[in-house]
Amino acid sequence: PDRRDQAQLFETALAYKDVENWTALIETLNTLRHHDPEYKAIEIDGLYFIAYRNRGMQRIQVEGNLEGGIFDLNRAELFGLLDVDASIYRDWSTAYITGVSFWEVDWEMVVKYFNPLALSAPYLSDSTYFTVQDRLATAQVEVNLAELDAARYRFSVGKWCDAYDLFSQVSAFIELSDEDMGKYEEARNRCLGVEPTAEP
Repeated sequence: PDRRDQAQLFETALAYKDVENWTALIETLNTLRHHDPEYKAIEIDGLYFIAYRNRGMQRIQVEGNLEGGIFDLNRAELFGLLDVDASIYRDWSTAYITGVSFWEVDWEMVVKYFNPLALSAPYLSDSTYFTVQDRLATAQVEVNLAELDAARYRFSVGKWCDAYDLFSQVSAFIELSDEDMGKYEEARNRCLGVEPTAEP
């Protein structure tokens, strides 16, 4: 068969690879493969791997398009083994998306997913540019506000030790109001059996 068109397209694909235009490279490879699936099959598979792998990393690291990045890295894996960096970023992105699925539904689950991410990928973000650090900080505040409500309730029903424990946990993260601090101290005294100091 006359493969002059394929040869020209293949050169165009190599040019896109050199300038790191991964989307144009993928589109050119698709055209090549559609015209003749057997043309330079091994080389084109290798170019597919490079294009999908690098576009996937670009989507995750630069664009915050985590879903698109995961999709591309999964596609790249059809053509070869992913390197360690790509695998790690895919795992981080998956954890980020899972953590966000609990947003405003279960703050403790958000903390569970974003806590380890904050150590390994603190600046990873989605298209909202809300980083892992930002999400973890927000979720921790929400968790502590819920615990503060629980502490107030335990205090109101006379569960002094439970209230004391919860106030203690909350005070490590947020500043208690004067009213809550008074309840905290009273709960501590009642829990530990300490007599309140008489006013002079």
